[in-house]
Amino acid sequence: AISSALGYRSGAGKCERQAGFVFVARQVFARTRSNCGHFIARVAPSGTIRGRIPGLRRKTLPRSIFRADFLPEATRRDEQRLLRGEGPLMPKIDIDAVPSRAGSGYPAPYGARFEGRGVRSVGDAGGLTQFGAKLVTLQPGAMSSLRHWHEKEDEFLIVTDGDLTLVDDGGAVPLAPGDCCAFPAGEPNGHHVVNRSDAPGTFLVVGSRIENEVGWYPDIDMKAVFEGRTVCFVRKDGSAIEELE
Repeated sequence: AISSALGYRSGAGKCERQAGFVFVARQVFARTRSNCGHFIARVAPSGTIRGRIPGLRRKTLPRSIFRADFLPEATRRDEQRLLRGEGPLMPKIDIDAVPSRAGSGYPAPYGARFEGRGVRSVGDAGGLTQFGAKLVTLQPGAMSSLRHWHEKEDEFLIVTDGDLTLVDDGGAVPLAPGDCCAFPAGEPNGHHVVNRSDAPGTFLVVGSRIENEVGWYPDIDMKAVFEGRTVCFVRKDGSAIEELE
């Protein structure tokens, strides 16, 4: 949470820094984020910063930073999350604390084919709104999705663990940890990732969030119509789907 109202400027130097304050459990923490690292230290009730915080020119802050109504909305949100037992939103995401969702929202009979897929919405867990970021784990024999492509949404993935296979219009391509794939919006290249190995595999996929979007499935008579965060599956001519053969 960044507070510009306090009027403290970042220090000079090669690192670009942002200085801010986090209010958690009736305590104030000063922190900076920069391309040189992430620093945090507790602020004593007297206003003295206990610890080294690059980016702050002064070591003593006004006691008014302890007033909840003076703090930015994001810091009050952190306190409310803590009171609900959820914990504050922090830059480092506790992956194990993010629920893994199995299955899919596809209509029958395709929805039942994704029991071997686990999806953790790590971007949502971190409070991101402009794009989605998900960790997808595939058990042996599982696939990430039906082959598809998006009209307006860019997609990017990187394999983090295991041996996986990309299947697109060009055929099958093996993927190892560190391998990346990019799928530009509007390019009609139906793609998905499958696990043809005998061990689980995981990849991180990132995609832009577009209010009104359409995804196409080249192997079956189906398209996905997105409106905000909701999706409706229909036939390619727009008619309703009862069950796909």
